[in-house]
Amino acid sequence: MKIFFTNATLCEKLSITRTIKFANSYLKQTNKLEMTVNFVSSIQIAELNQQFRQINSTTDVLSFPTLDAQTKTITFEDYPSDINFKTGNIIIGEIFINRERGKEQAIEYAHSYKRELNFLALHGYLHLLGYDHLEETQRQIMEELQRQILQRLNINR
Repeated sequence: MKIFFTNATLCEKLSITRTIKFANSYLKQTNKLEMTVNFVSSIQIAELNQQFRQINSTTDVLSFPTLDAQTKTITFEDYPSDINFKTGNIIIGEIFINRERGKEQAIEYAHSYKRELNFLALHGYLHLLGYDHLEETQRQIMEELQRQILQRLNINR
């Protein structure tokens, strides 16, 4: 699993990498995936939210999957046109994290920024794999996976 970062601190990179690599293994995905995690401001994420979702407000995290993974195991056979030929990995998409909102939410929910950061990154990663929370059943599945993965990593509230 290869994760590229923009505007991330070393601590953020290390923490997110650990969480995403664990989640990737936990979900039995190939290690030959790659994604990008971008840290942006509230203004930048509001612009992305408006541009791509036609929602005129800020948010905490946005995901832009490149695959239609539908929560199944990703294989080279299913996604031959999504391979980065420089790395040999399948590109699964990009996540944009609003660091400002993450810090605010950590205070609101009375847990650490590390916990919030890892939750947002994991949430975004699950979206890249096709998980969603639009319907109640989907929401329950996604929330349970988030809970299990963070609990196994001892990243608790």
